[in-house]
Amino acid sequence: MQLYLVFLSFAFLVAQSDCFSVRPEGGECPNTCTHELNRDVDGAPICVDRAHVTEWTDEPCPCFCGLGTTKSERECVWYEGDSIDSCEERRSKDNSGKHPCGNVLLSTEKECYNGTCTINKVVQKTQDVFEAGSNSAFYYTAYTFWGQICDIGHLDLSGVNDRQRGQIDKYFLTMPCNACMKSSTEIFDYLKVTIDGTDGWKAAWIMVEVNGNNGTYYNPEWLDNDGSLIYNTNYDHDHAATSQEAQK
Repeated sequence: MQLYLVFLSFAFLVAQSDCFSVRPEGGECPNTCTHELNRDVDGAPICVDRAHVTEWTDEPCPCFCGLGTTKSERECVWYEGDSIDSCEERRSKDNSGKHPCGNVLLSTEKECYNGTCTINKVVQKTQDVFEAGSNSAFYYTAYTFWGQICDIGHLDLSGVNDRQRGQIDKYFLTMPCNACMKSSTEIFDYLKVTIDGTDGWKAAWIMVEVNGNNGTYYNPEWLDNDGSLIYNTNYDHDHAATSQEAQK
């Protein structure tokens, strides 16, 4: 892609020399603002339009970690005036071609990557109410504030009957996640948990640690019958108390 853009820039300059060039008069260009003295392929003096395209520059990747999109830009630069004394520089990043550089590409978007994010741990508590526990299988998906997804997948403790009434379960992970997270302190926006089965579960809270930051998510409803629930941080709970339980 980059080589192709360089080729287009070169082709533009060649075409510009042919289409926007004039012969000098008395060794000088008629308009020293808009044109500069050069030589053609035969070595004869020629006045060439000074309009040109700058090199590409990339905006910083917006992601602290993960895969995102950044903007790459360059400018069309040209000059207006009757002489070098009254010359004014003009610049544009407009892809519409409303400038002397023609229909060249001046701005585009491209992927950027700042290394993987890491999900370190999931801790959850089952509510202490009748039949709140479950022996079904559960699958977890985390969503960032920017609409990207981390598939945590199936969580199950080997040799332990997890998700039992009033019980806290801890799942220690080193799970890569390439969703874009824009700061070192960011947590996930919300979770979606899906049950594979009909043995319903009622969670008190679910905590997910990503890049060392803990987010705690709630939904007081039952999760049952092959359904899904969204867990978020908006429910009115004692966050301090649940966070202390999660760290024990």
